Amino acid sequence: MLATRVDLIDDRNGEGTKIAAFTGLFPRRGWVGIWDLMEVTSWQPPHRCEVLHYGRWLRGSGYFELTALGGDQTRFTWSEELSGAIAALLKPGLAIGVWLSLRRFGRQLAQ
Repeated sequence: MLATRVDLIDDRNGEGTKIAAFTGLFPRRGWVGIWDLMEVTSWQPPHRCEVLHYGRWLRGSGYFELTALGGDQTRFTWSEELSGAIAALLKPGLAIGVWLSLRRFGRQLAQ
């Protein structure tokens, strides 16, 4: 993700895994940005992952899902339902960041 650093909080794999994602101007240093704390609540590899956002600033749930379309095509679905102290302020920026990041990822896959 654009301008984001992701750290595993524990050594678990799958359900129960805790993740801390920092998005901001200097993600490697954790400066000028926001921490998004998540826990994996459902893990169905390789098709679906559900998370609970439980941090101070962002709360809610989300999921990632891969659906085979046939041939060499796969649909990637990402859905988030966020609330919290500044979720409404962040949504436009997050939407642009996700769009840019997925376009970059798509170009990498095409190569």
